[in-house]
Amino acid sequence: MKKVMLIGYGAMAQAVIERLPANVAIGWIVARESHHQAILARFHGEVTPLVDPLACDATPDLVLECASQQAVAQYGEAVLKRGWHLAVISTGALADSELEQRLLNAGGKLTLLAGAVAGIDGLSAAKEGGLQRVTYQSRKSPASWRGSVCRAVD
Repeated sequence: MKKVMLIGYGAMAQAVIERLPANVAIGWIVARESHHQAILARFHGEVTPLVDPLACDATPDLVLECASQQAVAQYGEAVLKRGWHLAVISTGALADSELEQRLLNAGGKLTLLAGAVAGIDGLSAAKEGGLQRVTYQSRKSPASWRGSVCRAVD
């Protein structure tokens, strides 16, 4: 059985958890300490909540970032330097070319997953088929903006 570590416990992580194949188990979830009791209760103590991926004393088969661009910047390089496989959903983080270079040079294996990018590609294809209007709705916890540059915007 493959064991994965999730970084994040918000909406993206919940969608991943609901869709995991039977041969994949979550071993660790990196989340705010305020989520740890909920994680322990939901998974009956079989998943270890962490505040930092480097607190993990084993080697996950995959570390899946399901949190934010900030989480990629905060944890990505250290995860890769451990030689781990990091899959990134928040690919917009790589718009920061310095971060992109640090991740590419850190070691490990980096996989960029199609998230919103696939959505945009899909919309472009649907437009060719006659799509004329789209309504996009998104939800994000206010806490997820903590520490980001968005906090400085009035």
